[in-house]
Parts: sequence; C-alpha cells; structure tokens
Amino acid sequence: MEKINIKIVVKVLTPIILITLSIFFLSYGNVKNHRDINSFIVESFVSKNNKFGASMSDFKQYTFRLNLGKLEGYYVSKPGYFNHSLLDDAVEDDKWAIKYVKENFNSISEEELGKKTPKEWIRHGGFSADVPEIPASLRHFYDPTRAKGDRYLLNNLNSTLMNYLKNKLKNSETDGVEWALGTKGSVSDTRHIYTWKYGKFSIKRALEEADVDKRKKYMAKAWRSLGETLHMIADNGCPAHVRNDGHPAFPYIESFGNPDFYEEYMAKRPLNNFSKGPVSKKLKTKFMKDKTVDSIAHHMAVFTNKNFFTSETISGTDWKGNKVIQITHPEYEYKSPKLSSQSYDKNYYHRKIEGLNNDVLIATDAWFFQKKVKSKSFPHLNEECAVSQAKVLIPAIIEAGVNVIKLFIPKLKISISEVSEGGTISGEIIHLNNKDLEYKEKILYNGPVLIKKNGISKIGTFNARNGKFSGEIKVEKETRAIAEIEFGGIIVHSKEFIIKSKKKEKKIEEIDPVINGLTNNGRWVRYAKKEVNGCARYESECWPLESCTGGDGSYQITIGASTCGSGASGYSGSGTYTVPPSTLIPGESYVFKATAEGKGYTSINIYFYKTLENLTIDETGKTSFSSEWNQRIVKNSNSPGTYIVPIDLNKKGVIIIEAGGSIGNAVTSRYNNYLYKWKE
Repeated sequence: MEKINIKIVVKVLTPIILITLSIFFLSYGNVKNHRDINSFIVESFVSKNNKFGASMSDFKQYTFRLNLGKLEGYYVSKPGYFNHSLLDDAVEDDKWAIKYVKENFNSISEEELGKKTPKEWIRHGGFSADVPEIPASLRHFYDPTRAKGDRYLLNNLNSTLMNYLKNKLKNSETDGVEWALGTKGSVSDTRHIYTWKYGKFSIKRALEEADVDKRKKYMAKAWRSLGETLHMIADNGCPAHVRNDGHPAFPYIESFGNPDFYEEYMAKRPLNNFSKGPVSKKLKTKFMKDKTVDSIAHHMAVFTNKNFFTSETISGTDWKGNKVIQITHPEYEYKSPKLSSQSYDKNYYHRKIEGLNNDVLIATDAWFFQKKVKSKSFPHLNEECAVSQAKVLIPAIIEAGVNVIKLFIPKLKISISEVSEGGTISGEIIHLNNKDLEYKEKILYNGPVLIKKNGISKIGTFNARNGKFSGEIKVEKETRAIAEIEFGGIIVHSKEFIIKSKKKEKKIEEIDPVINGLTNNGRWVRYAKKEVNGCARYESECWPLESCTGGDGSYQITIGASTCGSGASGYSGSGTYTVPPSTLIPGESYVFKATAEGKGYTSINIYFYKTLENLTIDETGKTSFSSEWNQRIVKNSNSPGTYIVPIDLNKKGVIIIEAGGSIGNAVTSRYNNYLYKWKE
C-alpha cells in the first residue's frame, strides 16, 4: 500500500489520531476486564484469609468484609479523553487539535460523589486508572530490561502518523509503575491523584481519624487508589506494556501502525475461564517475599517480558533457519523469548515455563482456514496463542495483586494489658511498623474500640486515643470477650480474654417444712445456669454470622447472605420457651411450652447425672461424662410437655434442664443449661 503524505493529512487527522491513541494503548480493556481482574484479586485475597490460624501470617487476627458497608467518595461518572490541564501541556502547534476534540467530542471526564463498598471501589479503580484516556494511555508502559528512569514508552512507535503525533505531544518520561505509585514528582504526574502513595496516606489518615464518617471517606479514597495500582499490576502482565510496544493502529491504514493481537483478543473476551490457573512456584515465592509494591510490579513485568512475545517484538530463528528481526525498535532486540526450530512443533513455537506443567504457545507461523493449515507465513500470534498465554498471565496477575493488597494493609495488633475483676479493661492498638516497610511512619489509632462477648455481641465501646484505650464493663458472670476495631471493611481483633465478675454471696431461699400435707425431706434447688453458646464456634467464609443473642426464655440467630457469589440470601431463626422454675419437688408435675419462628428449632431436654462430683460442662455443652438418662419434654410449637419429677433419684446426682434453640442443623445454637442439686 502506498505511504500517506504526512504533511497533507496530519492537520486533518490529528484529532482522530488523539482518540485512536487512547483506544489502542489501553491493555485488557478498562470498561470490563480490568474491573474483573481487580475483583478476582480481591476474591482470591479474601479466600486466603478469614480463616483465623489458617489465614496469611500477617492477618490471623483480621477479618475482611470488603463487600459490605458503603463508603462515600468521588467516582468517574463519565469517562473522557482529556482532563482540563492537557491543553496547557500540549505543544503550541497542536493546541488547536486538542481543543477541537474537547469541544466537539464531549470528551472531558467527569466525577461525582457516590457510595460503594470497598470491593466496588477497588473494581472502579481498575476502570478509573485509564481516565482521562489520552494522558493515561501514554503512561501505562514499563520496560523492565531498561535502566531505572528509562522504562517509559519511547518515541519509536511502528506507525508514521502515530510517531509524528507522539513526538509532538509532551513526553512525560514517566513509566507505568512511577505513574501508579506517585513517585515521579513532575507537575504532569501530580495530577494523577489516586496513586499508591495517596492510598497509603488515606488509609493512615483513616486510622488516625476518630470521626467514623470522615474515616469512611478516607477509606473510599484508599480503596480507589488500591484499585488503580492493581490496574498497573495487570498492565505489567500484558506483553505489549512491558516490551515498549505502543501498538497503535487504525483499520486498513498502514501509517497508523499494527494492533497487538493479544490485547485485541483479550479486550473482547470474558476472563473468568482464565482466573483459576496455576502460578509458577518460583514466581509465587518472589511475590510472597517482596516487601514493597514496586518490587512486585517489577517481578511481574520481568516474568511477562521474558516469556511472551508481542506481535511486533518476535525475534529469533524460525523453523526453516531464517533469522527473524522484531518489527518495532529492531536496534533493541529482547534476549527472551526467542524463536527456534527446537521449540517448533505442529505449527506452533512452544515455551516451557519453570514450575508449570504445560508448554505455552508463544507464536505460530501458519494461516488457518476452517481449522486446516493453508500456508506457512511469517511468525505471529493467533487465537490459540492468546488463550495459551492468558492461562498463565491472568493467574500470575492475580497472585501478584493478592500480595499487593497484603502490603497495602497496615500491620496492626490489639494488645490487652489489663483485665481486672469487676471489668476494668486496658489495651493498645499497636502498629508493627518495624515489619511494615510500606508504612514506616508509626500509625496511632484514634476512634472506637468494640468489646464483644464471645466475639459476637457488643457489650461495650471504648474510645482509643493515640492507640491506647481503657474502660469498665460489668458482667454478672465470667465472660469471654475480644476487642476489635473496624476501618473500611477491615476488622482487627484481639485475642480472647476473660472478664470476671465480682463475687456475690448466694442467698438460699427458705424451704417449706410441709408439702401436700407430707413432711418435706427436701427438694431439687437450682444452683447454677450455664450458657451454652454454639454460635461462638460458627464463622464461615461464605456465610457470616450477623447476630446470636438470647436470655431466659428466648433466643434469636441470624446468618447473613452468601459472600461467595452464589447469590443465596441469609436466614434467621428464633424461639421462646418456658423458663424452668427455681425448685423441683419430687412427685410434682411441671408444664413446659416452646415456640419456633423462621429456621429456628426450639427444644427443652432434661438430663440426670448420678453424681455432682467432677461434673463439668464446657462452652459447647459437652459434659465430662455421660448422663444416666435423658428425656425430651417439648420441641418447637408442639403441644405443651409435662415433666414429673421422679421420687427415687440419687440425691448425690444433678438434674440439668437444657432449654433453647438452634438453626443450620444445630451447627449454630444458643442454649441455657439449668442445674439442680438436692437440698434437704
């Protein structure tokens, strides 16, 4: 095709070129796929945590609820090619073109206030990182083979018109990692607000802000900043963005350049089928050991650059022995990968990646028609190559992203220093900045600290100042509790501690000398009540426990909706029952009633143990030895049940009336055990 005369058409086509630049410089596609990649990363991170002792080592005392709770912040309500400052940065000769596009293509990006969950903000960051699209598209490249400071997109595109325009536009000399992290410091780059640096600043401000509403606004900024940083990690898992291949193109016009096949193919495909693949153990280990985000980003880029071609950076020796020179910047030929006859089999060039079982198809040199080889031609990428490469690159991006989130979250510990009899509690939220290289400046927490009974129901709130808190909580009996703080869907909790009540003298009620005209030889007297809390054992990654409460005569349990994408709604159950009396008289009958609502299962059961000696009951209701006999009196809303107290029970024994209810096949339960011993 005959070359287009640049001098004739450039003035006419410059506005179109500006738009084309942004379209073809974007990687996986910010409208959907970049958002989805961020979602995959968040879901993978959460799946590795919320498991207490089995969580990632830094987060054994953390719980992540990133799909709950709305945070208010600014989001991109309308994408655009420009922001308001691009015209000021343009070369004088081209200001008219930028101004023309701004005025005629409705192309200024806009932002509005809105509310999103933490996960939604991270997803949004995958989209907003490419807005405004013209400046963003030129700053999302990182060549790890070049010297630090020279890893940005160079002015050597394989495109006559595009090269002309890029040389006319001001090159910020900023690579994708510098742009995302906010480390460059030039005037142009400071206009990128939601950087890694700004995200860390926002999360620190959130933790030091006592006002909960203000804290939520800081966390919205923090999560969006994280999302935009994860966009950069995905770019570093896209070959064109780490091999200095600007790949702009326009259909059928050679002077516009050639698009990158991998990007073009992946931008139009859902990524779900690629998200669960294996990751090289060697690469995974590198990510886990990395202490800073720029190190993770660099390792991701090195892996991609070393193992994958782009359409215009294929080089080596083909299967016929012919030398193949890369199309773009041939003077700077990449050392790896390389074509070779040894790696060629069945029309494809293969590459073995350490730690993976299957070879990757890195190029082909055959044209296919109706799945039959029609002719051999120059080495290039096709659909099979793109799919093969995505099965390796997408899981690697997700693994890198998980470790980026790990570094983004400050390492905190809640330490309880004092719990005195009567409920005086003192503690401290400690920032472990000695092991937190991304947060070297110490964070001093201000704000509410919740005290929760059995880790579930709130029994008090203290206010921390500069990390320290104290207060008093009165309890009627020994209570297991934890302290916790929350910021933007992240919950940090202390290890369990025990609040002891002040000892009280027990008052024994008078016993009537005569009952029913007979001399009374004694009765069974209730001497204790033990709460059996099966709820404390229940916490599922997919089914969060929202509430579990109860008292004498009632209980209520609620399980939240599934957080694992099934769409299943939550459920709850409740019930009431007759509270057992304070005394049980041999030969007398006692009527018990029970009701149940929703998924609740209510029951009253009576057990007899032949001796009080060495009898213990743990918090799950398990006793130290088996009962002599047991009897179910009533369940749910059946007819009332009657219990007649036997007259021949061993007076050294114990009667236990178990009353309460459960949901979820009794996995989650709330019962009270009423204990009776013989009193003469």
